[in-house]
Amino acid sequence: MDDDGKPITTLKELILRVQKNGIVMVTFTDSSYLGAFYTSYQISHLDQYSNFIVVAMDLDGYHVLFIHKL
Repeated sequence: MDDDGKPITTLKELILRVQKNGIVMVTFTDSSYLGAFYTSYQISHLDQYSNFIVVAMDLDGYHVLFIHKL
């Protein structure tokens, strides 16, 4: 659960939901690397892959990536 009591999606749930032919691309980041992550995401055009997962390694990163979506 996050700080607001909302369930956090598990990696297993995400993998099952986004896999294509058993393939999933995964990257891990935390709040201190978000700037580098966003730069890499844009330059690499990772939005074109529906089987791409970003795993937040800390709650601050999770809130930015998935709650506030900055």
